Amino acid sequence: MPTVTHSIQILSSDASASLPTPGQLSAGTADFLVILNAGGTFTIYAHDQSDVTIPDGTSSSVRSIVLQSLDIRASQGIRPAGVPMSVTITALDPNGAVVSGFSGAVRLRELTSFGEGRVSPTSVTLASGQWSGNITVYRADDTNNPLGNVSVEAEVQATRLRAASATRSS
Repeated sequence: MPTVTHSIQILSSDASASLPTPGQLSAGTADFLVILNAGGTFTIYAHDQSDVTIPDGTSSSVRSIVLQSLDIRASQGIRPAGVPMSVTITALDPNGAVVSGFSGAVRLRELTSFGEGRVSPTSVTLASGQWSGNITVYRADDTNNPLGNVSVEAEVQATRLRAASATRSS
C-alpha cells in the first residue's frame, strides 16, 4: 500500500542477530539489513509499531551458516618458488567440520618478511565448502634459509583467515 508510512521494527528468532533500528516505510516499503550471528534456521519478523493491531509479518525459514576458518593444505609440502603446488582449501565451522553450505569467492594473498608477494590465482571459488587446484607463490621468505617460509592468506568478505605453507627460495 503506497500510502502507508508506518514505523517498522525488525525482530529475529536468532537471539544474537544484529538488527536494524526501527525505520519508516516509504510508499509502503523499506529495506532492512539483518545479520544472523549464529548457525541454524531462523525466522525474521516485521513488527508494525504504528498500528499494533496489525499482525507481525513473518519470513520463510532463513538458513545461516557459521564460517570459522579456512584450512589450506598443500599436498606436495616443500616446493620451489614459482612452481605450482596442488592445494585444497576447506571452509570450517567452529567445531572443525566442513561448512558444506558455503560457496563463494576467497581472495588469496602471499605474505613474506619482505611484504606482500604475488600469488596466482588471486582468488578461487569454493563450492560446497571446498576448492582444490594449483596455486603458485612467487617470492620466498628469507627467515628460514635454505628453505623459505611463505604465508598464504585467504580472505572471505574482509575477514582474514590464515594458513601457512612452505616453499624453497630460488
